[in-house]
Amino acid sequence: MSFVPRLLRARRSRSALVRRVALEALALCGVDWPSTVEVGPGLRLPGRSPRVVVHPWTRIGADVTFGRGVTVGEAVPWLRFHDDHRVRVVLCDGVVLEDGAVVVGSAGRPTVVGRGTVVRRGAIVTRSTGPDEVWAGNPARCVESRNVAEEGLRT
Repeated sequence: MSFVPRLLRARRSRSALVRRVALEALALCGVDWPSTVEVGPGLRLPGRSPRVVVHPWTRIGADVTFGRGVTVGEAVPWLRFHDDHRVRVVLCDGVVLEDGAVVVGSAGRPTVVGRGTVVRRGAIVTRSTGPDEVWAGNPARCVESRNVAEEGLRT
């Protein structure tokens, strides 16, 4: 496990001192990651200066990979519902978010990024995706299925 995921786990510690040190170290690394984010095992972040921002009500599955400059947030940030703790974005197992990818959702319509989906560099995902798809563009759209792409590589 690399340094940043260890700090993310330390953010949920019972010790106030450990939580504070982890928060400051994450800030130095450029990671804005609230302790309310649910994270599965096997999270991968880039080594130095990841510059990752994650919305407080996000659920992240196992073996998710983040690139540099990834933002996972709320689609309508100017509307504040402080008592509304519904999940905005769900990243299922095996999702890959390349450098600069943006995934946004809202409490009324959460965005679910399907299992094994790849969000290409600079893509802005505003709606739910299916499993094993590749999304690119602004706004993002499905450009291919990973199963078809892998079959083409084998032949």
